[in-house]
Amino acid sequence: FDFDGANYGSYPYGSLFEASDGHLYGMTSAGGVNGIGIIFDFNPETGTLTKRYDFVRTNGCNPHGSLVEAGDSKLYGMTYSGGS
Repeated sequence: FDFDGANYGSYPYGSLFEASDGHLYGMTSAGGVNGIGIIFDFNPETGTLTKRYDFVRTNGCNPHGSLVEAGDSKLYGMTYSGGS
């Protein structure tokens, strides 16, 4: 997939993670609406990539590492900077 900066982020960082819904989730460390990273998912059945979240400085930005799925079915990860 071509990460184009503004729409789908840039500089993918970390590994893709297959969640219980069968989609592959990942993050970019830059790009997106605010220029500071996004969370995306890729549906291998349809070949569709969907942006799920644009990071905002007040709650973290420039994510690093990979996402994990916890027992509550939510995805968790870390950011390099940002937050209060």
